[in-house]
Amino acid sequence: MSRHTTTRKRQTTPMPLRHQFCYHCTLCMEFSFYILVVLSVCSTIYLYFFFNGPTVLYQQQRTNIDSVQVLPMTFEVDRVNILPDEVTDDYTQLYCPPSFRPRQTRNTVPNRHNHDGTLENATSHLTSTVTISNLNSERTYNLCDEIIIKIEARNLYGQRKKYGGDYFRANMYSFSNAAAVSQNGDIVDNQDGTYTAYFTAWWPGSVIVQVVLVHSSEVVQIIKDVRERHPQRFVYFGMFASSDFEIHEVTRCHVRIEAEKVCNFTDIKTGSPWFCVAPSNPVLTCSDWKMHTTNSTMAKQLADSLVTKHQAKLFRLQYKFPIQGLDYFAYVKSAKVENKLIAKNYLPKCMRGLPLVKPSGYYYNDVWYSNVCRSHQYTIKEAESCLRNKEILFYGDSTIRQWFEFLSSKLSNTVETTDALYYMKVGPRKAYDSSRNILLYYIHHAYPIRNSWMYVSEIVHVANAIDDLPSSPNTVICLSLWAHFTATSVQYYRQRLLTLRAAIDRYHKRSPDSLVVIKSANTREHPNLSMSLYTSDWLAEDLDQEMREIFSGSSKVIILDVWDMTASHESKDRVHPPEIIVANEINMLLSYICPQ
Repeated sequence: MSRHTTTRKRQTTPMPLRHQFCYHCTLCMEFSFYILVVLSVCSTIYLYFFFNGPTVLYQQQRTNIDSVQVLPMTFEVDRVNILPDEVTDDYTQLYCPPSFRPRQTRNTVPNRHNHDGTLENATSHLTSTVTISNLNSERTYNLCDEIIIKIEARNLYGQRKKYGGDYFRANMYSFSNAAAVSQNGDIVDNQDGTYTAYFTAWWPGSVIVQVVLVHSSEVVQIIKDVRERHPQRFVYFGMFASSDFEIHEVTRCHVRIEAEKVCNFTDIKTGSPWFCVAPSNPVLTCSDWKMHTTNSTMAKQLADSLVTKHQAKLFRLQYKFPIQGLDYFAYVKSAKVENKLIAKNYLPKCMRGLPLVKPSGYYYNDVWYSNVCRSHQYTIKEAESCLRNKEILFYGDSTIRQWFEFLSSKLSNTVETTDALYYMKVGPRKAYDSSRNILLYYIHHAYPIRNSWMYVSEIVHVANAIDDLPSSPNTVICLSLWAHFTATSVQYYRQRLLTLRAAIDRYHKRSPDSLVVIKSANTREHPNLSMSLYTSDWLAEDLDQEMREIFSGSSKVIILDVWDMTASHESKDRVHPPEIIVANEINMLLSYICPQ
């Protein structure tokens, strides 16, 4: 064999025509498959964000709105000192003749509209609109002019609604001056899908009107219906235990309990009902009731079970999103000095018996100026002088505890004498300034209470506590009962307030010069289904109006309206408002204790 072999060149056979056709078909099919995969992914993402993530769509639609700052600021900036050493604000509050816009009577009976209540037909913040309806060609107003806005509720398709019932909140802002105010009276529901709100031009400069959809009419209807069908909506527990807690048992508790054996813990003096399922352990009896608590996880599960999956989707579409504005900004011209009405020359001093107005005031430079009476911005020295030889007693929920904590931390020589760590949330807590003889005291109201484990022996009914007070003209009683009652029925809340008013009337017979101040409800967060069913602003405002009706007839009780103070402020809604709002609430309290 030859050492060098010759390699034969490999010859390729041409592919038959039919094979070439199949080959190209395969490539086309693969390419089409990849296109379908991409389209499917894109469609899935779109549908996901369309039904489950409306905030993404909202972010896209608000681009043009952000350029004129229609959204409220969400950061907390204290532009003024809290009880400063001296007040340097040179703003002079002006007086505008009141524009009488009465509060509307709310329809709390579940409505039944002729619609299917689908996701697409529910009111949408993305398509609803707000316009200033009396805007002139120059877009200007004079001080104290009335600004009228029109709201059109539309569904997700952009179709205008034919019925009312939506829960809107309207404010007017001026960001450069840290100014804000709520509408005059209530937003008028025209029952045809349109709404009207009225504002007063309280300050000069650029103003922006903003309307927030808190709940669509469809969601309001669900909240009403759930409250009527399930008046006991939260989850409470009681612990029965031996003296050494070696033997213990936990059972369900509420204002009403359906069980074979029940322990009745209704308060003898006030008649306020509270029941627990009796312990099954034969060693334990009802007299072994030791502790009380709640379970938020089970409460959430309970809330999820009260609505259908379809209804639950309606709650996801809304969480206090601003609706888009068409004409929503204007300019308020300043008035000549000789034409200005100075508020202190027209408003009365802060005292008992003054009628409520809405809005009860407005912010300017983050300072609250009351429309009810001559409010004052107090320095620390003025506050300490005002409270000298006074006992300030705070009864109620954690929003009134904020007042106790604010004063006890700001007054210079005040020392808390109780174990603040153990009694932090529910009390009793005491703080004392021996140099000025100022006593501050706080304790939570009785059931219902949403809190961690606490001893029932330390729980006090406010009406009973007031009955036990000695008469003293230097006693100031501050009350707040609302945040823990939104998960109960209106009837239960009304009875509780009537009992409280009777105790206040008895106390004023013994001590006619003592001040009694009731802090109203405030706006709060409720970003999910369970919180909307338990703590919605709609529920809170409904109870707040009930409180106003019961106590407005009493000439000796002061209702301090903080609803407007929280609803109009540019900060986020919180059940515990930021310190800048609390400081303004305290200024109002001090204005009543020591009127200027």
